[in-house]
Amino acid sequence: MRAGARWFIAHEGAHFWLGQVVRYERVRDMWITEGGADILAVRALARIDPTYDARARLQTAVDECAGFAARPIHTAAERSEHQAYYACGAVFHMLAEPGAARTGGDVFTVVRGMIDANREDGILTADEWLAELTRVSGDASLAGDIRRLLTDGAADPAAEIASLFQRAGWRTRCATGGWCCSSQTTVREDQKVLTLIQLISDTIDISSGV
Repeated sequence: MRAGARWFIAHEGAHFWLGQVVRYERVRDMWITEGGADILAVRALARIDPTYDARARLQTAVDECAGFAARPIHTAAERSEHQAYYACGAVFHMLAEPGAARTGGDVFTVVRGMIDANREDGILTADEWLAELTRVSGDASLAGDIRRLLTDGAADPAAEIASLFQRAGWRTRCATGGWCCSSQTTVREDQKVLTLIQLISDTIDISSGV
C-alpha cells in the first residue's frame, strides 16, 4: 500500500507541471502528460528510494506499449485502451534521455524546457513535443517514427520500439553477452516484447536515472 501511495503522489504531483502549467491540445495527445507524469514519477522515486525498482516499472511500460501499438495510439481512447497513453508516453519520453544526458541533463530538464517554452499559452502540442525530441536527440527520424505509431500503429511494435531505443542512444545487450546491432535485437519470441532490462547506454542507468 505504501508503494502504491508513493506512486500515486509522484504521478499526480508531476501533473502540477504536466497537466496544470501546460496541458495537451487534444485527447489523442494525452500521452504527453500521462506518459510524462509516469516517467517523472519513476525517476523521482528512484532518486529518493534506493530500493525502488525502476527497471520493473519501465519494463512494464515497454511491454504494454508494444501490445497497444499494433493499432494507432491516437485512437486508443476510442478502444477504451487509455493505458496506451501512459505506457507509450513513458516510452517516448525515455527516448529523450540519452540526448539530454550527453549535455548533462535528464528527463526533468527536457520537460522543464518544454514547459518554459509553452508557459504563456499553456498548451504543449504534439508537434512542439516532437520538435524538442528532435533538438535533444539530434535525430529527426525518431519523431517521424513516433508519428507513425501515433497515427497508424505498427505491424511489429516491439521491433519498432527496439529501433527507436537504439537510435536514441540506448543499446541492447544480447542474451549471450556483447552488443547486438539493430538486426539482432533481443525480443521474446512468444510475445515479441522488447526486454528493457537489457537496455543500457553509456550515460544512463535506467534503474536510477542520470
